Amino acid sequence: MIPEVGLFAAILSLLMAATQAVVGLAGAARGIRSWMMVGTKAARAQLLFLGVAFGMLVCSFVTNDFSVLNVASHSHTQLPMVYRFAATWGSHEGSLLLWTLMLALWTAGVTWFSRPLPADTVARVLGVLGVISAGFLLFMLTTSNPFLRLLPAATEGVDLNPLLQDAAMVAHPPLLYMGYVGFSVVFAFAVAAPLVLSAFNKNLVFFLSPSQVATGYAPIGRTFRLGGLVEEGSLRRDGDGLTARFVVTDTVNRIPVAYAGPLPDLFKEGHGCVAQGTLAPDGTFIAEQVLAKHDENYMPVEAAAAIEHAGK
Repeated sequence: MIPEVGLFAAILSLLMAATQAVVGLAGAARGIRSWMMVGTKAARAQLLFLGVAFGMLVCSFVTNDFSVLNVASHSHTQLPMVYRFAATWGSHEGSLLLWTLMLALWTAGVTWFSRPLPADTVARVLGVLGVISAGFLLFMLTTSNPFLRLLPAATEGVDLNPLLQDAAMVAHPPLLYMGYVGFSVVFAFAVAAPLVLSAFNKNLVFFLSPSQVATGYAPIGRTFRLGGLVEEGSLRRDGDGLTARFVVTDTVNRIPVAYAGPLPDLFKEGHGCVAQGTLAPDGTFIAEQVLAKHDENYMPVEAAAAIEHAGK
C-alpha cells in the first residue's frame, strides 16, 4: 500500500506541475491575477505531494519492502539503517525522485521569497519551472518508476553499491542536487525575462501629438494616446446618438476622432483633452477613452505639451 501511495502522490505532483505551468503562464499572458495565484498554489502543492512520494520511498527502504523492485535491487536486511535511508537516492529511479523534490523545493522557495516582484513576473518564472518539473516527472513516471512492484516479492535484496556505502556519500548527493537544481531558478528567470519585456512592450501606451500622428509616427492598430485641443465647431454626433466625432489639434495639424460613449462632463470645444485608442487606416483616431480638463485653469499635461511643442 505504501508504494501505491507514493506513486499516487507522484502522479498528483505531475498534475500540479502541469497546472503551475499552463494556468500560471496563461494568467500572466492575460493579466488574470487569480490564475497567477493558482500557479503559486500549485507549486506549493507539488512540493507537498513530492514530499509524500519521497517519504513513501524512504519508508519502503527502511522497512525492507522487497516487493518494490527498487528496494530489492539496492538494499538488503543487513544494510545499516543510515545506508538504507541513503539507498533511497542510490538508484537511477530514486535519484530522479530526489531531483524532482529538490526542484519543487526551489520552486516553492521562489513563491515565498519573490513577493516584492510583480505578480506576472513571478507567474512566468513559476510557469517555466513548472514546465521543467513536468518534464522530469513525466520521464520518471513513464520510464523510471521508483515504486514499481516486484511480484512475487523477493525474500532478500541485492545490495547497495559499495561505493555509496560511505558516510560522505549520504550527504553528498542531496547537497550536489540542491546546487545543480538551483540553476533551474536562474534559467527560469532568464527565460521569463523576454516574456516580461514582451508583455511590457505590448502594454506600453505612447503619447503622440496630432503633428506626430500626421507625419506617420502613429502605429496602425496599436493603442496610444492623442492629446491636444478640441477644435472649435468640430463636435458632432452620429445618427445613433452615441458616437461622438470631433477634431483634436495642436494648432498645426488636426486629427479626426471618433468615440462611442458618453463624453466627460467637462469636455468642451476649444479646451484640452487626451484620448486613448487606435488609429484606423483612414486616419481616424478610434478612441476607447477620453479625458478632459478638470477646471478652467488646468489642461491635461500631455495636451499642453503637444500644443507647446507644435508652437515651437
